[in-house]
Amino acid sequence: MKKILISLILIFANLLLFSIDDFMLIGSIYFYFCSLFLGIEILIFKKFEVIHVWMAAFMFIILSEVFTYTPSTIDTNYPDALRYLITSNNLVLIGYISGLSNILYPELKITSSNSKFSTSKLIPFLFIILISFYVGFKIKNAILTFSLGRNVIGTGTNDSFILGSIINALGYVLPAIIAYYYIILKEESFRKAFILSAPIFLILFMNGTRFPLLFAVLGFVLVAQSKNNKKEKSNSLFFIGSVVIALFLLTTVMKHIRSSTTRDTDIVFVESYSSFSSFPAYASSFMSPEGVVDMTSLLFKYFDTNEFKYGSSSSFILYFWVPRSVWEDKPTMLGYWLIREFRSGYSDGHSSSFGFTGDFYADFGYFSYIPIFFIGTFLRWFEDYRIRAIKENSFSIVVASMLLPYCFFFVRSPITSTMNFIAILLFYSIFKKILFSVKK
Repeated sequence: MKKILISLILIFANLLLFSIDDFMLIGSIYFYFCSLFLGIEILIFKKFEVIHVWMAAFMFIILSEVFTYTPSTIDTNYPDALRYLITSNNLVLIGYISGLSNILYPELKITSSNSKFSTSKLIPFLFIILISFYVGFKIKNAILTFSLGRNVIGTGTNDSFILGSIINALGYVLPAIIAYYYIILKEESFRKAFILSAPIFLILFMNGTRFPLLFAVLGFVLVAQSKNNKKEKSNSLFFIGSVVIALFLLTTVMKHIRSSTTRDTDIVFVESYSSFSSFPAYASSFMSPEGVVDMTSLLFKYFDTNEFKYGSSSSFILYFWVPRSVWEDKPTMLGYWLIREFRSGYSDGHSSSFGFTGDFYADFGYFSYIPIFFIGTFLRWFEDYRIRAIKENSFSIVVASMLLPYCFFFVRSPITSTMNFIAILLFYSIFKKILFSVKK
């Protein structure tokens, strides 16, 4: 009954938003709704689930964009784009609470409780070798970015895309594996695991990209605190909240110094409230709008006069690994080609974020609501897996913890985040073989 009531409230609220044409008002109403939802769920009911990470990401990445515009800069397609994004987010939430994940998907396996971990003294050396390899691969670009600014040297290198993706994934998941090995398995101090992982965190900070740092640090922290998760939920939420605040301060510094145009100016952590027209506008100044509303409006313009892709855009995830040297005519990602249909002046490596709806809309238009609904059922499936992994203190906690930053990043760039997560699963499987053996 509760699920039906929540779904009806979401549908009614959505219909109300469709009767409003004021772009800022639509954004403000939904901002307060998301804030109320997260406040009640986390602060009152002491919940912390995948869907809360998703809703926070929607506010942080998409909804915050609304308040960066002035009336003179609002495109005529923006209200429709925002309503489409909000409707899609509501469908994800309805899919999450629907209970269909138990019917549609099999129960994901977690590491067997009959497993014992390896006592080999070589494992710490393996960690050191992999960290050294990662640092050696990344250090040159990190130093250049930190010293000159990311806008001067660009965001990428000439390294192989596949190799770069694998190395990136190693940096995301290795701290979580180290945390599990030292804190959960060997029951040693948090300090040892952190010191060993610190070179990876430092490289990610110097590279000046916030989302990779989020992947690595949150994975590490969620594994580290999972040992105490069953003892005191309030303490766990406080710990996670403290880390989120620390990450915010750290990424504010990162954002400031990564550009040669701002690094010599004063860092401002908190703006004056009087400088903003409303609370949502003020709160959004702490967030990271990625231009998804703007890009969605371009989608609407383009497909008003062009045919949809009928699956070819979303299916990029199936063949992204094929080198362009082998397949010269391999399609490019939506975020690369569509912006060049309307605008110019982009570097060869630049692409834009179309959010979790972009490829689905490019393929199916408003019929994209159907697959978007099922994103919510997948999130519920992931959450059930995460709960069981924590209860069992299983090595599966590593994957379960990486699911949270994966879902956060998915809101911004679903294909890119899924590429990274596939590589993370590869390293997870390798370390599972190394660290565990099944008792006969």
